Formats: sequence, C-alpha cells, structure tokens
Amino acid sequence: MRYLTAFALVLVAVLLTGFGRDDPPPGKASGRKHDHESAAELAKHMGQMNEKMVKALGGKDAEYEKRFIDLMIPHHEGAVRMAKDALEHATRPELKAMAKKMIEDQEKEIEQLKAWRKEWYGERK
Repeated sequence: MRYLTAFALVLVAVLLTGFGRDDPPPGKASGRKHDHESAAELAKHMGQMNEKMVKALGGKDAEYEKRFIDLMIPHHEGAVRMAKDALEHATRPELKAMAKKMIEDQEKEIEQLKAWRKEWYGERK
C-alpha cells in the first residue's frame, strides 16, 4: 500500500507540471518560460506512468476497487487542471469546448468517486 500511495503522489506531481503547456503552435511563440522537459518527453513519461498505474491496480481482490478509486481521483484531478489551462490558453473553439466538457464531466466523476470512497472504505488517510 505504501508503494501505491507513493505512486499516486508521483502521478499527481507529473500531472500538475502543466504537461503540454510549453509547446506553442508551429510558428508561434508561447510567451511562457520553458521547463526542462518538452511536451513530447512528458507524454512519454505519462505513457510509462499509465502502465505503472495499471500494474499498481493489481489483480482482482478485496482491495482492487479501493486502489482504482485512489488512483483515479488524482488522475482526474490532473486532467481537470490541464483542461482549465486549455480553457485559458487554447485558441481553437473546438478544443475549448472539449476542455469545458472534460472539466464538467470529470469534476462530477471526482465527487462520485470521493463519495464512494468514503461510503465503502472510509476517509482517505
């Protein structure tokens, strides 16, 4: 369980880095300070992190659903943060509309997951 908690914290840290924010459209400067990693490098790390998340879920046992909830909440929180950033910085209306829907949907899902977590397993420590 200790590794699962550490893994979830690392996931949140990766998601909160602003993944993908530093790559402007071709021919445009972002006006943002560039981090040491490019969006492509972060995407690679995210793919690796996703694989680790699936492995951390483990097999079907009495704690599987608890692990799923405990990993899905920070995953969705990171997605909401990225979508809020897209609302602020994206220029294409299609992307802004999708970001808005993602925020609405995933915030509802986060609240549902938290409610189930509390009801089924108690407060997270």
